[in-house]
Amino acid sequence: MHTRDVGRVSRSDDIERELPGASDVASPYMADPSSVLRMLSDPSIKVLFPDRYDMSHDWMIGTAGSGQPLAKFTHDCRRPPITAVEAALRFYDDNYDMVANYFVAPGAKTFLDAARSGHCRFCGREEPNVTFRNDAHAIPECLGNRTLFTRFECDDCNQLFGQGIENDFGNWSLPMRTVSCIKGKKGYPTIKLDLAGRWRIQANAARALNITGDDNPTFTADEVNKQVHMKLPRRPYTPIAVAKALVRMGLTIMPDTEMADFKDALAWIRDSNHASEMLPVHPIFQTFVPGPLPNNFVALLAWRRKHDGLEVPYASFLLTYANEVIQVFLPSPVRNANVMGKSVRLYRFPHLLELGTEIYGPSMTQSRDMSGTTIVKGDMVEATTRFGHSIDRTSAS
Repeated sequence: MHTRDVGRVSRSDDIERELPGASDVASPYMADPSSVLRMLSDPSIKVLFPDRYDMSHDWMIGTAGSGQPLAKFTHDCRRPPITAVEAALRFYDDNYDMVANYFVAPGAKTFLDAARSGHCRFCGREEPNVTFRNDAHAIPECLGNRTLFTRFECDDCNQLFGQGIENDFGNWSLPMRTVSCIKGKKGYPTIKLDLAGRWRIQANAARALNITGDDNPTFTADEVNKQVHMKLPRRPYTPIAVAKALVRMGLTIMPDTEMADFKDALAWIRDSNHASEMLPVHPIFQTFVPGPLPNNFVALLAWRRKHDGLEVPYASFLLTYANEVIQVFLPSPVRNANVMGKSVRLYRFPHLLELGTEIYGPSMTQSRDMSGTTIVKGDMVEATTRFGHSIDRTSAS
């Protein structure tokens, strides 16, 4: 990521000049896999591929807690450069149909409507047994969403999610939202490293970070290479609650015609007892895409398997905001019966900036096991950013 100055960490001027126009980067997933593959076959178009990483992973599909490994990570740097991105695109083109595609940017409110007015998708209840007075965000407001809402989430479910799984997601995602300067419900995020607030990192509207504190333990500055290395704490969170929050986002953008296959998942995300009966939870792909990307734009995509003869998970949801891309496979025990207990090679869906020349370096992907049911405390996130000017160190008053 190319960000910021300390005391104000801000974008470097040379990087701003390299940044394409907003229309060029605002919709990184506008093209579906088949159209991108057609582009790749056009000899008049020159596309350079990353050659330093593989986008595929081998999963052992099994129930969490069953004693079987949920994931077996495979990394192969020997593949030819074109394989990484093209193989991922072909995987989705061959196995999945895109069923939902939304781009959230500043503007007028947009509402996702239900097939039946006054019916809650998540709990199944209807008016007058439940109310729909509040505008329910399709994805959490902490991601900068002020435009995409739903008419099929009742007030009870909205409160349940907001006080539960979305709070866990907010705590888990706080470091990256802070570094990306994403304005949430309560303004720009702040990270405090102790209760007294002696060390703090705060984002602001200028897309800069104010870092204060004597002998600040959160960062080290490399003035020669113009880099800042930061170690940022996450607030306490429960991993399975974060997974439920992501699944809830995916089920929110799914068309009504797809929802019959997710009855178990709908009940699961509403269950606040995270240690109760578990659905099979596949590890989550979390990818960092370097470069100066807009922080007021969110892309949401959902796929469904083309037919049941394919041995791949039934459905997948992708969320991208700023430099972060998160992908989760949506649980559907009935439709995933054909892959349970089998080793399946999966590919994460590529960001179109990965078709470029790696000006800002290769993307970095981690597969995360989010099946844990106990609260995680003391988790840290390490990040390296680049700055364009000298470091002004500011002490807390």
